Amino acid sequence: MRPFSPRRAEALTALLLTREPGPTAAEHAASGRRGMEQLMSETVAVTGATGFVGRALIERLAAAGLRPRALVRRGEVLGTSTVRGDLDDAGALADLVRDAAHVVHLAGVVKAPEPAAFARVNAGGTERLARAMAKGTGRLVLVSSLAARHPEVSAYAGSKRAAEDVALEILGPERVTILRPPAVYGPGDRATLLIFRQLAS
Repeated sequence: MRPFSPRRAEALTALLLTREPGPTAAEHAASGRRGMEQLMSETVAVTGATGFVGRALIERLAAAGLRPRALVRRGEVLGTSTVRGDLDDAGALADLVRDAAHVVHLAGVVKAPEPAAFARVNAGGTERLARAMAKGTGRLVLVSSLAARHPEVSAYAGSKRAAEDVALEILGPERVTILRPPAVYGPGDRATLLIFRQLAS
C-alpha cells in the first residue's frame, strides 16, 4: 500500500487541469489569459467528497482556483457548492453534473452485507452518473481499483470492472479517464488504522 499524501491529491488535481496544447506557441500565448479565466470558472463535480480521498481532493481543487461541487447525503462540505442526494437520485445527479467541466467519481462501497450490493452501488451508481452526464460535454474521472484487473476474484472486483465498462459504453473513451489506485492510507484515514495498530503491537 502507498500513503495518500497531498502530493497524490495534487497529481489528481493536475490531471483535471490538463489541457491539450494549442496549434502553435504564439496562439497558445495569445490565448493564455482567456484560458486561465475560463479555467478559474470551471466547475468540478465530485462524488464521495466526504470520504478520505474526497476531502483531500476538494481542498486541492479549491486551492487551484476551481469550483468544486459535491454530492452529499447530509450536511455540507466546506469550500463547495453542495447538492443533496445520492447515486440513486437521478435528479440530484443531474444537478451535480450540470455545466461541470469534469466529474470525479469517488463514491462506492468496499464492504457490503451481500455480494449484490457491490454491483448495485459500484456498477449501478456509475451507470446512473454516466447517464446523467451523457447529454453534456463534461469528462469523467472514474476512480476505480486495482481489483478491477481481475474481476473474477470477488464481487467487489467484478463490480469495479463493471463500473469501468459501463462508463466507457455510455460516454466513450474520449470522455472517460479511469484511475486504478492501490489501497491508500494517511492522516485522517480510519479504515487502515486498525491494521497499523495491530502491526505496531
